Amino acid sequence: MLSVRHADVFYGRNQALFDINIDLSDGIYGLIGENGAGKTTLIGLITGLLKAKKGEVLWNGTEIDKLGRNYYGNIGYLPQFPALYGDFYPLEFLYYISALKGIKKKKYIKIANELLEFVGLYNEKNKKISDFSGGMRQRLGIAQAFINSPKLLILDEPTAGLDPKERIRFRNIITELSKEKIVLLATHIISDIENIAGEIIFLSKGRILKQGTCKELINGIEGSVFEACVNEKTYETLDKSVMSNVSLKNKEQNTIYEIRGFIENVEGARAVKAGLEDVFLYYMKETEAGEISDKVRI
Repeated sequence: MLSVRHADVFYGRNQALFDINIDLSDGIYGLIGENGAGKTTLIGLITGLLKAKKGEVLWNGTEIDKLGRNYYGNIGYLPQFPALYGDFYPLEFLYYISALKGIKKKKYIKIANELLEFVGLYNEKNKKISDFSGGMRQRLGIAQAFINSPKLLILDEPTAGLDPKERIRFRNIITELSKEKIVLLATHIISDIENIAGEIIFLSKGRILKQGTCKELINGIEGSVFEACVNEKTYETLDKSVMSNVSLKNKEQNTIYEIRGFIENVEGARAVKAGLEDVFLYYMKETEAGEISDKVRI
């Protein structure tokens, strides 16, 4: 069990996290937020790279600073921009990471080869990392994060720059390797975690907006999302901040906008099923308006 209690984090005089409270047990958690929301800062706090000015991080009820290697030895971490040492070969790199983590040679040779096979890089073991594609580098990053069989796996924007095929492969790998682990996957790409995360944590401007399962979160705003087709003149008068999707169509030389969002007052709008992107926009909208709704209790 990983717990963060009433944590505030500052960079100098600037506060980056505000009163963060979360409890994580075995399962996959999606940490979603816009760029600059505080996702990497929260990861830094959990990994011990950053310290809270107020509050604490607990592992099975004990503050992580008191546990030392008994905590840090349980972490697997893939940073947003991993340093993979281009002159190394993949097995050589995994051996190096294993040695840094204090894993015995007899054990890590077996594990490293198995992980390369699992992430689809075994046939590339004689190729230098500098020659790897972005997707191959991310898969090697996942392998190094798993080399110590961690109980807590943290992935920071792991699919950034990957093509759709590699993103699907990544999701499959995480699902397979995440059994009996806490997996925290930070991203701003909602589709990357919508189908694999047991719970979603929405973070914005250093604050947790909402946490719950996909079903709970979506059900919580059901009936609030609408779609409509409007002409250009009508579109120009609408509040764009309440729209989760806009597409442009040309019909008989007329410009038509197909819009989706919290647009119940638009003429001709029809209610549609909500999605996670709609949930995030809903709470972002309320936060920016300074009025966290009591409508949803999870």
